[in-house]
Amino acid sequence: MADSAILDAAVSGAGLTTAFQPITVLANGAVVGFEALTRWPELGDPDPETVFAHAAATCRLGALDRMCITAALDVALRRELPQDTLLTLNCEPVGDHLDRAGNRLLARAHEHLRLMFELTERSLLKHPRALLRKVAALRADGFGIALDDVGAHPDSLALLDVICPDIVKLDVHLVQSHPSDDQARILAAVLAHIERTGAVLLAEGIESDEHLEQALSLGATLGQGFKFGRPGPLRGPVSAGWSPPPMKHPVQPTGDSPFDLIADKVPVRTALKATLIPFSRQIEAQARLAPDPPMVMASLQLAEHFTGSTSAR
Repeated sequence: MADSAILDAAVSGAGLTTAFQPITVLANGAVVGFEALTRWPELGDPDPETVFAHAAATCRLGALDRMCITAALDVALRRELPQDTLLTLNCEPVGDHLDRAGNRLLARAHEHLRLMFELTERSLLKHPRALLRKVAALRADGFGIALDDVGAHPDSLALLDVICPDIVKLDVHLVQSHPSDDQARILAAVLAHIERTGAVLLAEGIESDEHLEQALSLGATLGQGFKFGRPGPLRGPVSAGWSPPPMKHPVQPTGDSPFDLIADKVPVRTALKATLIPFSRQIEAQARLAPDPPMVMASLQLAEHFTGSTSAR
């Protein structure tokens, strides 16, 4: 079969199987859950990222996403895992949420397992509107959220406080090497978020005692990697169910807009557009020079004022 034929078959669900990689408590090595990973061994194990890219290119990403989630849940429920076993499921940020009301399998899994839907950091900034819609739907349906590969792309750190994941999964490169100056900056931003929110830090790619020591020194409490088990069939003992620690509730601002927050505290002045534009550019310059990647939200009077040069800045 040609490569394109293999990819078409994989996207259609032919030979689709689920492999499960253990998730352990780093303090004692107890297995408390699994990450579900989709594989196609009958088709020669094509690269999953290539398969999903082909699905996106052929407008079948949502259907493939649902097939992968359904297959993983079916295996996990038939295995009769202990109550509240952690199960993380990869899902596409741009796809529609497979809600409990319309899927009995998902409803059963929600009652029996501790489900976390895992968003991959690499694609978060491509479709922010779809991402926020997906996050809101998952939260409303009672599911937790894990954010994968955190630190692989520094710009995406700005979304940590927007998504506010229950589990932050450190990128493998931050676990398997001593941090460079740039990596240290990324880690500082991630750890600051963990302290603010109480999210759980999970270290990926732990393959040796040295990697384990690095993960523990960074404050990770959960981990996965070849040291604890490779992806494969769902087997082995599982400890009692796992529950995330309570998240810290961030202070909620009052008012409907940034203007409302300051209007009654400082004098309000009116200025010409020619005066305002240099101030606006100065704010943009401060954002570009910030040590941690920021998110800038702006409102414009007319859509045509959001020009190409503004977008590039």
